[in-house]
Formats: sequence, structure tokens, C-alpha cells
Amino acid sequence: MDHPLNVTPLKDERTTTIPVHLQVLTTLRYLGSGSHQVTVGQDNLLAVSQATCHRILKNVIIAMDKYLLEEFVVFPTSDAELARIKQKFFQQFNIPGVVGAIDCTHVAILSPPKHVEHVYLNRKGYHSKNVQLICDTDLRIFNVNARFGGSTHDAFIWKRSQVRRYLKQRYDNGSRNTYLLGDGGYPTEPWLLVPYPRPTRRAQIDFNTAHCKARNPIERCNGCLKSRFRCISGDSLLRYEKSFCGQIINCCVIIHNFLVFNKYPAEDILDENLINEGNNIVDETDNNLDDDSDRILDVGRRERDNIANNYFL
Repeated sequence: MDHPLNVTPLKDERTTTIPVHLQVLTTLRYLGSGSHQVTVGQDNLLAVSQATCHRILKNVIIAMDKYLLEEFVVFPTSDAELARIKQKFFQQFNIPGVVGAIDCTHVAILSPPKHVEHVYLNRKGYHSKNVQLICDTDLRIFNVNARFGGSTHDAFIWKRSQVRRYLKQRYDNGSRNTYLLGDGGYPTEPWLLVPYPRPTRRAQIDFNTAHCKARNPIERCNGCLKSRFRCISGDSLLRYEKSFCGQIINCCVIIHNFLVFNKYPAEDILDENLINEGNNIVDETDNNLDDDSDRILDVGRRERDNIANNYFL
């Protein structure tokens, strides 16, 4: 019978069959340590060659991405689940209707070919993937998008997000009061709340303060993910083809959610130095996303004003 992950037994150069569980352990060792394949393979508990280690990583990571991503990384759609998440955000931060916080984080990769290098060169001067993540108060990740290069703006990735299309569809169908929280790098939308760029009234200032606290889970989530999986931390570099780098990131998110589901504590491993790159507050009009972007911005601002006036006066 085939293994549920479709991970087939491998043989090393000595024709010794490598059991599936050792392939998985080899992969976990690489994801957690960020070491080179030679170092991982030479571990005295694994003892495989660099070439075998490479084939193991390809075998396991591709299988996990194919068979487990949609099982472990799912945006909530049921009314009961959405209501539960909204209640937790409201109890902790006093902002109604929030189902998650969104942000992007950079994962360093090997310099790509010259003809696409500019797509992956980020504003800090190194090559990376710009990875969109959405999480809840428990640091459970609902969405990961690791398809875009480091030069891509967060708002551009959001524009092409399936989650945005889903939330817009809900809003257009009359299901309101469902929001994500983003920093000022995103536009204000009826389903995405960002801080006031220039708050003047007490309600606006208090809303921004609560908003900043409510976005803390995504900052902690980014830090936790990179602390658990050193292969994607700032100290390491993914030395693989671009699409496979995205699959590695997806696998880290899958395992992270497995640990969250089984209540493994995050605070014990959290590296404060890896918590998000910082907040961005910019002019919202710089982030036009649709032909009717002006209307969407206006409606989004009214949604934000209603919350600020009703909950922070």
C-alpha cells in the first residue's frame, strides 16, 4: 500500500533502503537547523550522503506540499468558526469582527538567474521571497502565499490573494463585519482594516493603539516560524530553485500549524530578533487595487470610522 504522503523508500549508494520515518526525520533536521545537506546527512543518527539527503528533501517536501497543505492551512469559512475567532479577538483587543492579522515577511534565497534577479531583490538589498501570512490569536496560520519575489509590494500580493477574493465575495453577498488587520502598507478596505495614517481625534488614536496590539499575533507568528525553522530565518539562505523554496516555506507552515494544533508552546522558542521587520504607515491612496478602488477605499474608511466612533470614544 502506498504511504499516505506518497513518500517512496529511497536507496542510498550502498543499496540500503531508507525507511520513510528516517526520510521525514532527515527533512525535519534540515528545516529546523538550516544546515547544509552535507551537515544534515553526516548526523550520526542519519548517516546518508549529500546526494541522498538532497533526494530525501525533494521527496518529502514535495509530498508534504502536495498532500498536506490544503489540510493543515485552511482559511475558516464556517459561520461558527468565524464567530469563535471574532470573539477571541474582541475579548483581547476590543475590535469587533476581526478574523485574522495579515503581514508579509522576507525569506532569503540564493541569487536567481540574471534575467529575473530584479524580481527577487528586496528593498534591503538581498534576494528573497516575500511571503504573505495570515494568522489568528493562537498563531495558527490560515493562509500562506510564497509565490512572489522580494521586490513585490505587500499590497500587490494581497490584491492577488484568494483570501481577498473570498472576503470581497462575502461582503458583496451581504455578509459584513468580517475583517483582517494589516499595517499601513495595505489599503483600507471594507474587509481589511489598517491604522489611521494621521490620527487627530482621540477615537482615532485609541483605535490605532488597539489595532497595533491586535496585530501583535502576526508579528509573533513570523518570529515563531523563523525561530522554529532556522532554514528560513535571517541567519540562513535557501539554496534551491525558486519554486522549491516556496514549497519549503509551505512545509514549515504545515508543521507549525501541526504544533499549534497540538499545543506545543511557542514562547519557549521565540526569538525576539526575528519578530517582523516593523510597521509601515503610508498614504492609503498609494495602494490602488481595483478599477473601483476609490469607492472601496471610501467604504473601508467608513467601516473604520464606525468602529472607532462606536468602540473607542
